[in-house]
Amino acid sequence: MKAKAIIYDYRFLLAAIVAIAIFLRSFPAWLNPAWGVDYGIYYGITVKLADDPQFYQPHTGWGSSYEYFPVLYVITLAFHWITGASISFLLPKVAPVFGGLTVLILYFMALELFKSKRVALISAALLAVSTIQIYETSHAAPLTMGHFFLLLSLYFFIKYRNNESYTGPLYVSTMLLIASHHLSTYFYIISICAITIIRNWNVETWRPKIKTDVFYIIFASATTFIYWGFVATPVFRSFIGGATGLSPALIISLFYATLFACLLACKVKMAKYYHVPKVKPSMNFNWAMLGITFGGTLALIFIIKVIGAFGGARVNWPTMIFVVPLCSALVGFAAIGWSYLHFYKNGRFIKGWIIAILVSMLYSVVTSNGYLYIERHLEYIIEPMCIAAAAGFLGFIARFEYSKRRITVGLLACLIAAMAIGYPQYVSNAWQYPEDITESNVNAVDWMEASLPDGSTIATDHRMGVYLEANTTKNFKATFEKGIGLWNSTDWRECIGALEYNETEISGGQAYNFTRRVTYFLVDDLMYESGVNINLYSTSGSLIMIENTTYAMLNNESQPFHLVHRNCTYKWLNETALLETYNKSQGGIDFLDLEDEELMKHVGNWCEIYAVDWNFIESNRESGATP
Repeated sequence: MKAKAIIYDYRFLLAAIVAIAIFLRSFPAWLNPAWGVDYGIYYGITVKLADDPQFYQPHTGWGSSYEYFPVLYVITLAFHWITGASISFLLPKVAPVFGGLTVLILYFMALELFKSKRVALISAALLAVSTIQIYETSHAAPLTMGHFFLLLSLYFFIKYRNNESYTGPLYVSTMLLIASHHLSTYFYIISICAITIIRNWNVETWRPKIKTDVFYIIFASATTFIYWGFVATPVFRSFIGGATGLSPALIISLFYATLFACLLACKVKMAKYYHVPKVKPSMNFNWAMLGITFGGTLALIFIIKVIGAFGGARVNWPTMIFVVPLCSALVGFAAIGWSYLHFYKNGRFIKGWIIAILVSMLYSVVTSNGYLYIERHLEYIIEPMCIAAAAGFLGFIARFEYSKRRITVGLLACLIAAMAIGYPQYVSNAWQYPEDITESNVNAVDWMEASLPDGSTIATDHRMGVYLEANTTKNFKATFEKGIGLWNSTDWRECIGALEYNETEISGGQAYNFTRRVTYFLVDDLMYESGVNINLYSTSGSLIMIENTTYAMLNNESQPFHLVHRNCTYKWLNETALLETYNKSQGGIDFLDLEDEELMKHVGNWCEIYAVDWNFIESNRESGATP
């Protein structure tokens, strides 16, 4: 077979698309030992599960309900037992592969629905480079497995209509989805409900398998509610109740009442089928819709950025410049593709899927919801939008003569390539806070495990806080939000209220109040250069720059803070230069000079531990002396 024939073969193109998808989602984890602000939680639970085969490992650190969604941990352990590779190596590497495979599932979904390899390939290519979906599914997190099993369940939901042998896999995949991630399950349930209703709206009679569809929806939703109510109880209490302000029992009742009310409305609509005037959609390409959607998306994101609404502080200007226009183009073509979906037999499937997430997003916007985050809708709606955009692209290309279509195809290829190239910029700037867990971080935490006393309270950022709490055996506690006052101070007296604070713990059904003292600071190059992230989900911005405040305070000899450990990694140094650098190190403290530009060119990462001298603080606080 000639090389040109191979390149244009859909199997080669599909393999290349999937390989790119996996690569883009995997490279952050290959650059560092670990990646992700919550990575420490998932790693800690996985290690506990490996040591003790208790399916739901208790988790007492930051956050809740992570232990009740074990699919990520079990799959990682399966690779661990098969390959013998360490959990610390596998966890950040395995999950992104499943994230990349969502592209393959979307291809088969589009192919099954539209019987068009072109639509399927373009859909897969767009999802492969979709910045938001890449970012989220690159994490070693339950949500990555949630995306995978959500799309897999939707694929089986499509297939079982024509082949009943897919019924079993559909139910198995659904249960794996439920045990993977609660938010993905929520989006799946509302999606299949909307899909079923839209498919049976304004038609002459019920679509085939309607009874089976309704039975399956009841099974999937009831199983979810039972699992949340009896196993993942924090989700049942906080997610269902917190997102609405109503009791979970009432919300469940309203869910089923709404479902059957919509089905009844479909039946009433069928009785009037012949009396409803049919509007034939136009095949003309709607340039106005493309321009309005593209411009409106840019304007909306700009307003969000400038005003800071809806978490706008999380979007940096580099992202606005390099990434947002490309995403807006995809949204614009998806809007165009909406009308073209009418010409595909199963276009209603995609419309129902998009409508469900749009309605949920509108509710989130109106209520400023703290449980259904607006930005989380984007990563889920982009999946059906890629299929709609593929239909829009094909409608766009069809406008041109055959001789000119190569140019339009080239433009599409350039857009896809630009989105792929822009992704690193998005990772670096989109959310503003660092997510890398470096070799220096890992080495420093190992030193803390070996050297620091049990129960030490550590002031650090969210990323390292969850890593410390979940991956050490000495009951270390991170300050998290309690330590906000520590990170913009120039003198210990300014932050004494954060160095020593009251905390309440629940044990045996009783509340215990006690005073906690910060005994150590952990600071690394990412915190020094990018800022300290404490309020992870703050909509007003959470990064606190420390170069001229807290970091300077920690290194001031007149302050009660003492450097007890520093771990550095060096790059591009020959053996002689490295030996010279290490000769300057002493007492477990690697050599580092932030003012030495030549040296800093060769420093990869660094992490420092500072001890808090409470004898100094007590002495000066009691005497009233100045530090």
